[in-house]
Amino acid sequence: MAASRRYANATHECKSGCRQWHDLCLWGYNSKDKFLQNWKMADHVEAYDPRTDTWTEKKEMPISRFYFGLGVVAGKVYLIGGTAGLGEGQEQRMDRVDIYDPATDTWTKGPKMPTRRNPGGVAVVSTRIYAIGGEGWPLPQAWGADQFLGSIEEYDPINRQWEKKKDMLAPKNWFSSVVVEGAIYLIGGYTREGGLQEVATVNVYHPRTETWREISALPNPLGAFDAAAVNGKIYVLGSLSTDAGVRFSTDVLVYDTGFRAVEATGKMLTRWSELKAELQNQP
Repeated sequence: MAASRRYANATHECKSGCRQWHDLCLWGYNSKDKFLQNWKMADHVEAYDPRTDTWTEKKEMPISRFYFGLGVVAGKVYLIGGTAGLGEGQEQRMDRVDIYDPATDTWTKGPKMPTRRNPGGVAVVSTRIYAIGGEGWPLPQAWGADQFLGSIEEYDPINRQWEKKKDMLAPKNWFSSVVVEGAIYLIGGYTREGGLQEVATVNVYHPRTETWREISALPNPLGAFDAAAVNGKIYVLGSLSTDAGVRFSTDVLVYDTGFRAVEATGKMLTRWSELKAELQNQP
């Protein structure tokens, strides 16, 4: 089945992984109406072909979930952690790893993570996958007061092993992560220090030396946005702000790796939060 221009399924919480000519989207949950009510879990997997501007449905995820992480190594897509269940008393963080092979449209099960989590970020450096921060399990007594994690765990797909690495400088969630020259940049996000709040901090992790450092902060706190690295520059796209009600942003901010602004701020055509940005390989 193929659908042009629109997703084959109207959904929310897409995670995407690129391979040549295709953008693969895995859906976490969707809404049955335009007012974003009556949420239900989703297990959709769809592939986008920009040459023909079409979407094609693929083999569904083994388990419906949302807030999962995703990394791509050697042409395979690694679906990491996430939450199963919707609503008070039903949510459960997962340590499950599922591996999708686009060549055969099949899923296999991978080794469990050491920690149950919604990964705040997932990054791939060389052939290693890093699950970083996010929300842990069990939840605190007050539902919705999620436990933010400061841990980072590395997965080796060749040996199928997980290994704990040096903790983050501070626990946070809903940040964006990009990789530039082998270093992982954790940008903005939310902490629970003094209550849930957006932060402007930018932390850099160097897997080779297993060290962290903090660099120049964003001009303003940002959460629920995405970022992409292109030719050594970092593009920050959209965001969700709750300072004065819920506000979505069209901003595009461009930085160098020291997080100094290097280009004028641009605008997207549509307001977004929790979007996913991917680079398209060229022929």
